[in-house]
Amino acid sequence: EFIEETVPLAAQYINLAKTDIQAVPSMITDAKTAAFGYLIAIFEGASWSVEHVLSFSLGLSSEQRQTQQQSGKKRQSSKSKKRHQEKLQETSNDTRRANAEMECYHRGQVACRATEIAWESLQRAAQTTLMKAASTGDETVDDPLSIMDGEGPIGCVCAS
Repeated sequence: EFIEETVPLAAQYINLAKTDIQAVPSMITDAKTAAFGYLIAIFEGASWSVEHVLSFSLGLSSEQRQTQQQSGKKRQSSKSKKRHQEKLQETSNDTRRANAEMECYHRGQVACRATEIAWESLQRAAQTTLMKAASTGDETVDDPLSIMDGEGPIGCVCAS
């Protein structure tokens, strides 16, 4: 139910033009950024493995550490990985594993439903962004690098 109520709000903000409402343009930009960030968090959550959910729920790893490992900034040694696996096996049981499997399933279902709800808005935003990128010399593109921002339309479509 939560997704059914919140994702349409995010989708509504995604394609909001600066002229659609009387507000400070930076507030609209902030709202769009928050909407994309919300959807990306849902989509990235669907990629978690059972082991990731288990270790996170048992407090054996932090989300920040997982992000750092993904970007290649910090890697675990073989010994550290073995200790982590041993600790995970010691503290987890069949019930916890079943709950983690169910959570992974639900994360995937939520991401699929969020994509279904927001797809038209995401597609429209991505097409608009790509058209802006293709038009060289267009003064509407303030920062060409921001077009491919990982938290913008392109990054959100890729994450879905």
